[in-house]
Amino acid sequence: MGSNLLLTRLLAPEAFGLIGLAMTVVVALSLLSDIGINRSIIREPDGDTPAFLQAAWRVKVLRGLIIAMGVCVAAILLWLLGPHFAAPESVYADPLLPGLIATTAFVALSSGLLSCNSDLANRRMDYRRIVTVKLSGQLISILATLGAAYLNGSVWAIAIGIIIGAIADVLLSFLCYPGPPMRWNADPQIAARLWKFGRWIMLSSALSIFHTNAEKFILAALLTPTEFGLYIIAVTWLGFGMMLFSTLQGRIGYNAFSEISLSRRHDLPRVYRKLQWLADLYLISVFATLHFGASPLIDLLYTDTYSEAASFLSLTAFGVLSARYNLATELLMSLGDSRALGIASSIRSVALVIALPLGYWTGGVVGLILAYALYPLVQAPFLLFRLHGHLPRSVNLMDLAWPGLVLVLAVELVGF
Repeated sequence: MGSNLLLTRLLAPEAFGLIGLAMTVVVALSLLSDIGINRSIIREPDGDTPAFLQAAWRVKVLRGLIIAMGVCVAAILLWLLGPHFAAPESVYADPLLPGLIATTAFVALSSGLLSCNSDLANRRMDYRRIVTVKLSGQLISILATLGAAYLNGSVWAIAIGIIIGAIADVLLSFLCYPGPPMRWNADPQIAARLWKFGRWIMLSSALSIFHTNAEKFILAALLTPTEFGLYIIAVTWLGFGMMLFSTLQGRIGYNAFSEISLSRRHDLPRVYRKLQWLADLYLISVFATLHFGASPLIDLLYTDTYSEAASFLSLTAFGVLSARYNLATELLMSLGDSRALGIASSIRSVALVIALPLGYWTGGVVGLILAYALYPLVQAPFLLFRLHGHLPRSVNLMDLAWPGLVLVLAVELVGF
C-alpha cells in the first residue's frame, strides 16, 4: 500500500488499470492449472521428504512453462483482435496492453521456479523466516518500481518492478530456505498422489478464474482506462483489508486444522468456532472501515485525481463480508474433502453467471460491482451442510443467518 500511494504521485490512474488487467490474465491462467502443490506438501505424511519435494518442484516448473506460453498466446490474440473488436475508449483498445500482458509471462515462469523448500517452511510453520524473505522480496520490488517510475513515468515502471521482484523471489527461495536441493524427480507415484488430491482443487481454481476476475474482464470493456484504474485502486484497498485474513486462514488455519485432525480430531469443532468468531470480528471491522470511511480515506491519502475511487471502494467493501465462509473451506480441505471445494466453486460459478447480468441490468456498473461482491454468499448452505456431515457440532445459528443479514445490510446501505 505504501508503494501504491507513492506511485499515484508519479503515474496516471490509467497505468494502474492497464497493469491490473495484465496481471489479471496471468492470475487467471495460473488458477486454471492450480493443483494445490503447496497444500499437498503440508498435508501429506511424507511431504517433507526430499523425493516428494523434488517431484513437486518438477510439476511446478512444468506448470510455470505452460502458464507462460498461455500468457504469450493471450497477448498475441489481443494484439491481433483488439483493434477490431474492442470499443475505442475501452481498456482493451489501449495499444500498450498486449506488450504488458506478454511481459507478465516472466512472472508465471519465475513462480514455477520457486524452491519447494518455501512450502516446507510453511509446513513447519517457520513464519519468522517466511515473513523475512517475503518482506525482502517486496522491498526489492518496491524500490525497483519507484525508481523506474521516477525515471520513466509510465506504466512500464510497474512492469519492471514486478519482473525484478519475481527474480528476487526465486533467488531468495533458494538462498534463504533450508531443505534438500531441488532436482528433476519424475516419480510417477508421487505425481499420481499430487493429481489425486489436486484434481478437485484444479476444478475449483479453474472456476475461480471467473470468481476472482470476471468483473475485471467485463468492466474493462465498459469503463475508460482512467475509470478502470480508479476501480483497481479500490480493489487494491480491498485486497489490503483482506490480506491479513487470507494469510491467517491459509497459513495458520489450514495448518492448525491439518495438525489437529491427525492428532485430536475431537477438538476441531471448538478450534474452528474460536477462529470463526475472531474472523467475524475482523471482517466486520474491515468492512465498516472501508465502506463508511471510503471518502475520507481516499481524500486524505490521494490527490484529487483519484477521488472517484471512493465510490468504487464503498461498493467493493461488501466483498469482505462475503469472504466469511473461507475458513470453512480451509477446514474441509484439511479433512481431505477437496471435492467439496470443487462443488462449492461450481455453485459460485452458476451464481456468478446469473448475478452479473442481473446486477448490470438492474443497476448498471454499480449493480454489477455489488452483485460481484455479494454472490459468494450463495455457497454457504452447501458448505455448512458438508461441514455438518464431518463435524456435527461445528455449525451454529450465526453461520445460517449471516447471508441474510449481509443482503439486508447491502440493500439498506446502497439504497440510502
